[in-house]
Amino acid sequence: MAIEGSLEFFQLPDILQVVAQQGKTGILTVQGESDIIAISFDRGKIVGADALNQTLEEALGEVLAGQGLVAPPAFAAVAAEHRTRDGRLIDLLVQRGVIERSQLLGALRLHTMRLLSELLHWRKGEFKFYSGEEVSYEEGFPPISVDELLLRSVEEVAGEGHPTIPDSRSIYESVPPDRPIRLRREEEGPALPDSRAFWLTEGEKSVYDHLAVGHNVAALVRKSGLDEYKVRYNLHRLLELGLARRRVGLPGAAAPTRAVPAAVPAAETAPARPASPPVQSAPVLTMPRIPEAPAAVQPRYGWLAAGTGVAVGLALLVLLARNPLSMGLPFPWQVSEREALFDQVAFATAARIDDAAKTWHLLEGGFPDRLEALVGLGLLEPRELEDPLGRPFLWEVEGDAYQLSTSEGSLHAFSVREAVTGHFLLDPDLEGGSGSGEAQPLVLLD
Repeated sequence: MAIEGSLEFFQLPDILQVVAQQGKTGILTVQGESDIIAISFDRGKIVGADALNQTLEEALGEVLAGQGLVAPPAFAAVAAEHRTRDGRLIDLLVQRGVIERSQLLGALRLHTMRLLSELLHWRKGEFKFYSGEEVSYEEGFPPISVDELLLRSVEEVAGEGHPTIPDSRSIYESVPPDRPIRLRREEEGPALPDSRAFWLTEGEKSVYDHLAVGHNVAALVRKSGLDEYKVRYNLHRLLELGLARRRVGLPGAAAPTRAVPAAVPAAETAPARPASPPVQSAPVLTMPRIPEAPAAVQPRYGWLAAGTGVAVGLALLVLLARNPLSMGLPFPWQVSEREALFDQVAFATAARIDDAAKTWHLLEGGFPDRLEALVGLGLLEPRELEDPLGRPFLWEVEGDAYQLSTSEGSLHAFSVREAVTGHFLLDPDLEGGSGSGEAQPLVLLD
């Protein structure tokens, strides 16, 4: 799945977790209202971040001065020398003996954490992940896990003693859910808001399963095989969702155990307590047996059984026509399962339509005016023009973007908007585009 879109629809923590869970290498760019930040990933871990409107020299000087590692005059002198010669400022700082390299790497890591913490507060912007086999970053830079970043950001905002911030001493246990728990696979991308189910990542589900018996953070690390930051962040998410709670009692205290007393002589035992009165069980009710009808009478009601069968069959046909998904999940209490199935099928169909539409854009230089055109070119099957309930999708094109949504009056609301922004073959602002502002068709040579 392509990782791109708008922060108005997807939250940045979910996007970062998708990149981390899939172990991707590449650069995630986030364009906000006043800045652009690029995050470098190496096999799912953050190894660097840069901002367009803030130079490394300015940021590093503030961090080193704030940590008391380099006095501002000393840093300014090395920075002035660096502007008159080739090379990198961080190398020159070490060469001049102003700071040790290990301290410098720690300062770079702190600068990266601060920049990303600022980014997590953005609510508007566009994001796009550019995958690659490798990225450039400072040698020896201590990688930052996404879970560490998110947990530190939450602690910074909420405070260390907040009820949803796990500590090392408390015992935590699971809470029975009030709606179904669904597993969100890594390849499915960020989860859309859904009040009908709890969508958990594999890490969150693993921690939740181990909470059936109360554990502290250290025990969860041992049993789940996850690192401490991942366990603590997943536990924080479960506490936020109400799927976990601190066990009431002394923090960190284990559940009391009963000691088995050793055998003692009968003379030393305490006098026996009077026996409790026997508990009276409720009387057992038996249903009277209904006598069978005489054989001569039974054939008279054969038409009733046949008519009932026909009525049930017709009802099932009507139900299937109105809602095909209900055939496998027909019962009223399975409504949440039916809705979740609708979402999965609808999003899978939308992904195929998106692939077909962008292939058309490569061939024709723009999106088709009608969705049916993709069928005519053999890019889609006719059944893929309809939602899981059999109703035709609505298709609207506006410049280099399209809107795909369900028909009016549909039982399920569904809408997806896609554009060529950030696509290295379709976006004219990138090197792969024409650069002229006009979409150019792709010419295939045999």
